[in-house]
Amino acid sequence: MNVFDEALVSLQEAIEYEKGAVGKARTVTRELKPVVPLKEYCGDDIKRIREKNNYTQSYLGALLGVSLKCIQSWEYNKSRPNGSARRVLSIIEKGEKFLEEAEIIHSDALAEGDLDLITVAEKEYTYGETVSHNGIDSN
Repeated sequence: MNVFDEALVSLQEAIEYEKGAVGKARTVTRELKPVVPLKEYCGDDIKRIREKNNYTQSYLGALLGVSLKCIQSWEYNKSRPNGSARRVLSIIEKGEKFLEEAEIIHSDALAEGDLDLITVAEKEYTYGETVSHNGIDSN
């Protein structure tokens, strides 16, 4: 059966389904677990999370995929993190083990020259920094 024939069969099945022939439809039923509501974060919360993990603002920005200026804006309560950033912040709060499981960070030490793997949109980030276990320490 070619692609055209498969599309024709699918269209015919859809028409039959609309007419009430439920037996023709292919359905998958799955029970979904409830989603935990997103936590609201204020500037003090973000700074507390960052300092607890010994992260610089640049490194936290890299984890969240946002700029240094964005982190600073959140910490000074000029703006708030969006939904996806709030979800990742909740993972960061749980600890590095969860960041590793989500493949956001690697547990292996970075080899010399691997700093190219860390990308941050801000020009303030310098490649002269070294990566420690819990963040980026200036040389």
